[in-house]
Amino acid sequence: MPVIIYLMKLTDQARYREIMASFPDPDGNYMHSSGDSIGAITTKAAMIMLLFLSFFIYLNIVNIIRVKTSITRSLGILGLTLIILGILYDFLILASPRHISFDEGGLVYFIGAVLMCVFSIVFLIQSYKSNQNKQKTDSEILDDNFEVT
Repeated sequence: MPVIIYLMKLTDQARYREIMASFPDPDGNYMHSSGDSIGAITTKAAMIMLLFLSFFIYLNIVNIIRVKTSITRSLGILGLTLIILGILYDFLILASPRHISFDEGGLVYFIGAVLMCVFSIVFLIQSYKSNQNKQKTDSEILDDNFEVT
């Protein structure tokens, strides 16, 4: 989440530089904006978000496979659906980085990151409970002494 906030702020600063560069100073000279453009920063941010989204895809799939509770399956499928929508939105941003900049669209990723953190906490709790139940059933099995002849 701090990465998302940083990238949103960086894009906003680039927008401010471009706006200020379009106005002349008191001497009548136009300032030149230094640094990356809004489109370049938005493209970099979208590529970074693809890495985060791929991690969350991996996280959801592993939790669906490993933890066999209905809550985990439901949240995993919901998480995968949200991530696929996020990837589609990311490709939309990559297609036109000047029209949808990251300072405007970063809020979608921020909300998605908060949801994925909540899902991760639920996955962790469900995994812990599932592991405890498995250990409990293993310890309840009586050991019979069988003699091999």
